[in-house]
Amino acid sequence: MGINLKNFIWNRDSQEAMDHPYEWDAQKKFVKEANQFLREIRKHLIEKHSFTKNDRSPKKAIWMLSLTALDSGIEITSALKRNQIQVIYHLLRSIQEALDLATFFSIQDNEPLENLKKWYDGGFVSHKTYRDYLGKKGQKEKKEYLIKIHVSLSSFNHNTYPTLQYSYGLDSEGYIQHYGRYDSGITIPANTISMLHAISANIILNLAFQLTKIEILDLDKLLEFIGDQNKRRIVKRKFEIKKRLIRDLD
Repeated sequence: MGINLKNFIWNRDSQEAMDHPYEWDAQKKFVKEANQFLREIRKHLIEKHSFTKNDRSPKKAIWMLSLTALDSGIEITSALKRNQIQVIYHLLRSIQEALDLATFFSIQDNEPLENLKKWYDGGFVSHKTYRDYLGKKGQKEKKEYLIKIHVSLSSFNHNTYPTLQYSYGLDSEGYIQHYGRYDSGITIPANTISMLHAISANIILNLAFQLTKIEILDLDKLLEFIGDQNKRRIVKRKFEIKKRLIRDLD
């Protein structure tokens, strides 16, 4: 099946998604595509590679961390379907940390190899360890970029006030209402759900292409999973269509 990059959700800006929610049809199609896309990649990696328990190679670590990231991505698609906001927050960071650790272990240098040994011995290798390594190697721009991404994703895990507000809506009298107030889900903020679809799409695409950079997945195979985009139909924005209809009627 592959994914339909003509579904604008795959390339949507998260702020634009916040400003213009209610694209339920496009979001539903995105979740279905993303789930199958990630499952196909995971199935391929499971079938292509095999390692013994005592293997302590970088390749095995990269493979295991890649599967962890894919597992988290699949779980995100399930959480999006159920509007499980809090679950999605934690899984987004899980993907990024697993990917960055796999990338660190893919580097043939003394420090990554020493940390790989520590990891196999049961030790904890922090995200900061990788960022500091990049700084020492003169890759300051990449280090700063990863800090920005990590801080942004961590703000959800650390319950900062701005991120907690995403779980609330406002009633007609200006009182905040938690999304779990009604079992029907009527109080779930549509703009928050829309934003999380956009962020998830960006993270999933980055995950897929990062797997090729750390050489656990061939680029040709990834493009095969993505499929022929010439055969895809554009998924139109229903919100934009409604706006044009209203404008034309004025």
